[in-house]
Amino acid sequence: MKYIINYGTMVEEVEGTLQEAKEAAVEGMGLTEQAVVIEDVDGREVTRSEWFGIDGNDEENVLVQFGSSGYYQVWNDELA
Repeated sequence: MKYIINYGTMVEEVEGTLQEAKEAAVEGMGLTEQAVVIEDVDGREVTRSEWFGIDGNDEENVLVQFGSSGYYQVWNDELA
């Protein structure tokens, strides 16, 4: 299956499973201060990782930390 990763500043198309798309998205995450959204080929949102501009070291749902500048939260389809 194809997925579109929208980083807020650019998009990337990946082929594979949702898990593979998530892994590719994590590799491509940068300090954009934008949520990262994975969509299907029809533009429907499949999952997203929200950006929080605070130090996430004490948070439990951190996916990727960017020093004290902020962090991306785990994918919303994985939140309890």
